[in-house]
Amino acid sequence: MFPRRFLILSLAFLLAVPSLLLATHAWAQTPNATIDLETTLRLHNLDLRRTATCTLIFTDDQGIVVQPVQEVEIAPRQTLSVKLGTQSVIPDDSLAGTVDCNRRVTSVLFYGNSSDQIYTGYAGMDDGQVSEEWHILQAFTGFGTPDLATRIVIQNGTVDPVPVTLQFLSADSRNLVHTLELPPLIPLSAQEIDLAQISELAAESELRVQVQADQPVALLVFQDEEGTTELSPRYTYVPSHRRATRFYIPAQLVNFQDMSTDILVLSHAAEPTTVTLEYPQFQNWTTEIQPGVVTTLPLPDFMPNANYLTPVVLSSPYPLSVLIQVSHTGGSVAALAATTTAGRKISAPLVLKHMQGFSSVVVCQNTSSQPTEIIFEYVNEFARVKYVPSRQHFVLRLANEDLLPDVFNGSMIMRADQPIKCFVLQVRDDLASRNESTPAAQRSLLIYEGLAFGP
Repeated sequence: MFPRRFLILSLAFLLAVPSLLLATHAWAQTPNATIDLETTLRLHNLDLRRTATCTLIFTDDQGIVVQPVQEVEIAPRQTLSVKLGTQSVIPDDSLAGTVDCNRRVTSVLFYGNSSDQIYTGYAGMDDGQVSEEWHILQAFTGFGTPDLATRIVIQNGTVDPVPVTLQFLSADSRNLVHTLELPPLIPLSAQEIDLAQISELAAESELRVQVQADQPVALLVFQDEEGTTELSPRYTYVPSHRRATRFYIPAQLVNFQDMSTDILVLSHAAEPTTVTLEYPQFQNWTTEIQPGVVTTLPLPDFMPNANYLTPVVLSSPYPLSVLIQVSHTGGSVAALAATTTAGRKISAPLVLKHMQGFSSVVVCQNTSSQPTEIIFEYVNEFARVKYVPSRQHFVLRLANEDLLPDVFNGSMIMRADQPIKCFVLQVRDDLASRNESTPAAQRSLLIYEGLAFGP
């Protein structure tokens, strides 16, 4: 019997949520009635021979099941898309959802509007990623500049009520600004905290947030653009849930197709900490950061300043939390928290080639001290084998894959003899040519970390 798996879902925006599922608890919010959104949950069965059966259950804010319960079957290695947004059983309010599968299954939840636009996304969580402690390195109150406001969604994936405490701390010091104690979360329910509605935060425009619960909970962060009537956020991500002393980052973008990566770090030590960044194609670079303060690491002088994509190994003698942000010059942002996860089998449940104006860039990094060959398998299509030296990466651009159909919407499995780590970026085909007058929702990016499902 596989262990239970946890996941956050939202039915309001395009969200890519790769996660190895069995009994998966999911938070969900239906689209605003004034926005024409189609919600689709795609399930990919990883089993080579056996059919996967998944049960989809939604509950209201009191934990009461909203009928009917839906059961679907996915053939071995195949993908099934389940339409959710058109189901009349889902009312216009927040729901907690459960996706319960009897086989190893990855999932993607995505949204489109009448113009087939893709907005933002986040990587899901397995059972090892729900946590009693969470660190949100960057949150916006909506008061002042920038014109952003953060919403935090907390889901109780247990069968018991869970008390939760939020501490809001100054972005440039360790000063405590405000403490918020929530009533115990109802089992299998979720609660949303809108920072713009908390008057005690009015003196701050940017904060970091620490969330502490009595039992493991799941978290999701929405960064909304204040004053907009659109439902989609600027970006969405699952924050940091685990401290570590070493992180592998397959792709740091340096003005790559007008996109650049910022690495934000938070030290949990009681004293100044030295952070080392290893650029395998160049050299190491070190800097000192202060405790309890979120620091954006500068780009070393020896790095190229344009059209470059590099792997990074980040380490420190004391545990860190790390947030990765990819920003386009046109204004779109994608973010994800760095994790320590790596494996010999990686699943990317959503890869695209010229699909609704998007194509994928897949980047895999060899995290071992030995060279390895990485097999990039386009499920049901073909596979490529690439040699990757120690600590190096390989970049695969689906837009350049001549053997793929012109319009491709599929899955990928990456395999290697050594542990690897993979990122997937969904990039608009015409992103580089977008101008400032284009609505932010149409300049959006998506980045997620491929799920390791093999040792």
